[in-house]
Amino acid sequence: EAQFNIYKESRLSQIRNAQKSMPFSMAIAQMHSLILNDFPMLKAQKKELHLGVMEEYVKPIKGAREIIRLLASRGYADRQAIASGAHRDEILLFLTLSKLDRYFTDKRIIGQEDVSLGKPSPEGMLMAAESMRRVPGDERPVLVFEDDPKGFEAARNADMWVVGLTTRYSEEEILKCATVPDLIVPDLATAIGVLGIRAGL
Repeated sequence: EAQFNIYKESRLSQIRNAQKSMPFSMAIAQMHSLILNDFPMLKAQKKELHLGVMEEYVKPIKGAREIIRLLASRGYADRQAIASGAHRDEILLFLTLSKLDRYFTDKRIIGQEDVSLGKPSPEGMLMAAESMRRVPGDERPVLVFEDDPKGFEAARNADMWVVGLTTRYSEEEILKCATVPDLIVPDLATAIGVLGIRAGL
């Protein structure tokens, strides 16, 4: 326990100093790498440090709050879902800290514990889509916002339309991926305008 606390404070300090301007997803990814590479024996305690980093560095992608609230105001509150490789408690904490938890019911949150295969398997995407079905047989298209190549592939494997965000990889890097998104935008704020959401859905 003492060893873990010393390690935790050391790594949090390192992340604070080096990653203040880094997108949240990248900070979390590097934190994963630091823990698993440096101290494999602490793998079971990874989640505690992960949640601590979230509490300090949680920051939604630009436009996330706006697009979620806008869609809800247009009658699409129950047509938004999350399919993530993160644990459910991490997702819930992120939503709470971002003041977005009221827009997502437990049923419309698909976390690591809910799937047998992670991305690029389409399992999580398909479960999220099913959670949004208003009536049996509802097969309206699903639009996915993703910033990771495995997510692009998962969405395509689920036969969904995918918007790639350059919040984690550059457009040049995304264009070299095995699965290229249907549209690439810098962030969700840009997606609002490009997709014409303000003008109507």
